[in-house]
Amino acid sequence: MEMLIGPTSTHRVEVFHLPPLLKHENADTLSIIQIPGTRYTYVGRTSDWTDRVGSLVAWIQPDSIVDLMRPEFKEIPGVREPRIRARRIRGIVSYGLLIPLPTDTVLKPGDDAASLLGVEHYDPEERLYSSGGIKSKGLQRTGFAPGPPGYFPKYDVDAFLKHYKLLVPGEPVVITEKLHGSNARFVKIGNIQYCGSRQGWKQPYSTPPVLTLEELVIKTGSEERAKEILSKIQANFKPYQDEWWAAFDSSPGLKRFCQERPGWCAYGELYGHVPGFSYDCALGEKRLRIFDVLTPDQKWLDPADLSLLGQEYQIPLAPLVAAEPFDLEGVIQHATGNSLLGSHIREGVVVKPAVDRWDPHLGRVSLKVINPAYLEKN
Repeated sequence: MEMLIGPTSTHRVEVFHLPPLLKHENADTLSIIQIPGTRYTYVGRTSDWTDRVGSLVAWIQPDSIVDLMRPEFKEIPGVREPRIRARRIRGIVSYGLLIPLPTDTVLKPGDDAASLLGVEHYDPEERLYSSGGIKSKGLQRTGFAPGPPGYFPKYDVDAFLKHYKLLVPGEPVVITEKLHGSNARFVKIGNIQYCGSRQGWKQPYSTPPVLTLEELVIKTGSEERAKEILSKIQANFKPYQDEWWAAFDSSPGLKRFCQERPGWCAYGELYGHVPGFSYDCALGEKRLRIFDVLTPDQKWLDPADLSLLGQEYQIPLAPLVAAEPFDLEGVIQHATGNSLLGSHIREGVVVKPAVDRWDPHLGRVSLKVINPAYLEKN
């Protein structure tokens, strides 16, 4: 069943022989390195790489996390923070980080060096919940709840610039805007409604702080003071609604969809007014846009069927950028420019075949292209 989604290569650290350097037209001391089999480019100092052509290197993709205390990353110019990003260097976008591998490495071309180098994928939500699996608001907490029976996987979309060859020139594709927000999923099983983020299924409301008098006595050194604190906490506790549940409750079309189609799981983006990305939201407002639906028989709806479902239930969908024959440069161009929901830049786009299909190596063919301007800014 896992092969329905397929493995995502977003987390891989590719190992390959360094190809010949390409001239950087805007800088005499810089060269361009084309990451084999992809449309990704890396910009480096010519003097650092000339003598390494043909040797083994590892490429760490953007939105990866590295340990700066490891010797592999300590002396690399420009690496100042754990999160690896894309940068524009003299007009050319440099994606990720390229590092040389020692001559005695056990790795070989085609291997994934992520585990060996301690590289992790950057996941904002995962980091948010890294402390005890909860989100804190003062001393209140909203956390994860038991999930529904059945298979409703985390939603992953792989990189277009790496897997664009899976799409055939001229093949009908649908291109939608990728919104800057948090993954969400919604399904009803029996009489129970489930709302979840990418990482897990959510409790509807915050719960009182899990504190005991004994713990507070140890922390304060005074039983009297501990009783006073515990009494205030209990008296002042006011539950607040989880933001995924709040968004669901404010989406009548989505609620009706879940009610009338139990076992159908809607996947979407929870987004709002944040610095640099206001979209169509007022300050403090959160909205939902659905971008995919998984049916009870474990099939993803074709884009046309998803559009009809959105119309039927009046559910806002991810903004449609284009529906057209596949063209490599055209898709890349669609990833740039401004959002269809605001005057700021768009994060990127997601491109899918008009008829959903599956690749034995990648899994489902659904690919994202991130706007280089977004990568530089974030």
